[in-house]
Amino acid sequence: MAADARTPVDQRVFDFRHLETVYGLPDWGGSLEAWRKRRERIRATLELAASRSDAVCEWKPRAEVVTSHTCGDVVVENVSVETLPGLYVQANVAKRDGAEGRLPVMLNVHGHGQNARTTVRKGGASSVPHTLVNFALQGFLSVSWSMIGFDDDSRQIDHRALLVGGDKRRDNLWGFGLFPLQTNNSIKMLDYVCARDDADAGRVGCNGASGGGTQTYFLAALDERVKAAAPVVMLSGHFQGGCVCENHPDLRQEFSNIDFAGLIAPRALMLCGCSGDWTHHTLEREYASLRELYALYGVEDRMWSHMIDEEHNYNQATREAVYAFMQRALVDEGFTPKRIPEADHPVPPREALLVYDTPVPPRDGAIDDAKKAFAMWRGVAPAGRDTPALWRELGGERPGAGDVLVRRMTPMYRLSEKLDLGAHRIECGRFSTSSSVPCNVALPREGGHLVVWVDAWDDGEGRAAFCKEPPEGVRLLLEDGYGIVVPSLFLQDASDEMKAAWRERADSYLFTTYNRTEHWYQMQDVMTVIAMAAHELGIPTEHVLVAATERMAPLAFVAWALAGDDTGPFVADFGGADLSAEDTWAERAYFPYALQCGGIAGVSRAHCGGRRGVVSAVRAPDRASFPEGFEVREASASLEDLIRAATR
Repeated sequence: MAADARTPVDQRVFDFRHLETVYGLPDWGGSLEAWRKRRERIRATLELAASRSDAVCEWKPRAEVVTSHTCGDVVVENVSVETLPGLYVQANVAKRDGAEGRLPVMLNVHGHGQNARTTVRKGGASSVPHTLVNFALQGFLSVSWSMIGFDDDSRQIDHRALLVGGDKRRDNLWGFGLFPLQTNNSIKMLDYVCARDDADAGRVGCNGASGGGTQTYFLAALDERVKAAAPVVMLSGHFQGGCVCENHPDLRQEFSNIDFAGLIAPRALMLCGCSGDWTHHTLEREYASLRELYALYGVEDRMWSHMIDEEHNYNQATREAVYAFMQRALVDEGFTPKRIPEADHPVPPREALLVYDTPVPPRDGAIDDAKKAFAMWRGVAPAGRDTPALWRELGGERPGAGDVLVRRMTPMYRLSEKLDLGAHRIECGRFSTSSSVPCNVALPREGGHLVVWVDAWDDGEGRAAFCKEPPEGVRLLLEDGYGIVVPSLFLQDASDEMKAAWRERADSYLFTTYNRTEHWYQMQDVMTVIAMAAHELGIPTEHVLVAATERMAPLAFVAWALAGDDTGPFVADFGGADLSAEDTWAERAYFPYALQCGGIAGVSRAHCGGRRGVVSAVRAPDRASFPEGFEVREASASLEDLIRAATR
């Protein structure tokens, strides 16, 4: 900002969170009843970010035991599991030689170290091969698998290919990324293991360090088949995980990893931290907070902790503490030792744990780049994603009367005395977001309609000129008793310098995990103006009509749909835009998940049954996307004509 320039009123211009923002400790509500209500919100957020569509959830994993071998007293199977069409997980399944019957299951998830599934890290700082073998020796069916792109048999997609670069907006619109893919991999691996004849599906544990800790608590949060979880050196309220596979749009707008870990309660949970990383404060913060939640269930004894004075690691001492925790949680409730010594037993050499000697499995149709992975995702991900609950999670809702903020306005007696769109103003917003939406307004005659005029103003001067000297069609509407409110939506009145600075931040790494998009804020502003008209101007909501110009039409339609079925008609000229095209949504209505949730057709099915509107310049392939009660025209028309048609 220039020296001595006035600070913008809208707090949203300055709000910016990132992966190391300090989140406050959760308020668990003080009772199980209060917690369970909050729990529903947390879980809905996680399910949205994990893109758990019906088709993804219902797709059955297909597994093949490729080879098997013996290492000392342990038998190891090398398994390839197809978790979605053409996408495979390479895994190792181990158990004690001669073990019979159904065994408790242990999932061993690795973090961000290349070849971590198959390699003992230098100095033993981390070793999935050791947890694989030792849990097998302790009587478990022990399972490990590779993260996408992290071992020489698991390089179908580069790990950092998604959520960054030029395709970021496209991927986000379809809910596509490493986080949902890897979360699905974890769940499909659990599906596969639990279906085995040698698995006791009622006794499943999961452990992992660093990025493996992230996968551990998200898997346990989503899937209650996991009865005991031990995320190691990961859970923190001030570091959420720095990789694309730990982040996804809208995941941490409201909640932190501590909230998500709370979904594990009242199942057994062990937090392991160390002095040398972001888990330094685990005992007094994350562990203490989660114990308060477990106390609501009366099961504080199901929470364990382990802290060491060491750098970021999953060393032998910590592994031995986790062995003991899992023994008590899943095998013997009376087990009291705090550690089980690691066995003096060999682990398989790296080459023996590789499922294939190729980076892509030698299978027909195996995906070998991110472009093919996206094409596969588009084919399976959208099914069942256009529900009302998901659209509410995606876009929010109209604020209630108590949240409508008026910062300043022309007194009502002056608004009522004279129509003066150029001079009469109301600056509204929401108390909950400290937002600011400057509007010019002319009230309708008694019983008339108020038009919320949504336009793509490039600056405040264009809107001011429109209001000072309205176009002839708008002037005639005013003369005929229509009212008009012309809002300046988020950033529209901001200086070029402010816009550039905000948009540069918005293009930063992992932005949409922690922050809303520009278009999302503008959609919220449209709903705020609708609420303001009802609660401050006294206009019945059914008389509030939303009208949008071409560039704003998709955004305004979603806002109108989510604003409630008591809102008046919607009108817009869509300018012949391809409403199924990713570019249309990326440029005009960039809401992550919007296309995965069906776009115009999806929000129409979810929220627009029986509602009215008139839209023009709609391509023939898009006509069926609108609600049945809409008049859909192929030819272009002026907004003034559409407004009159919708209010006859």
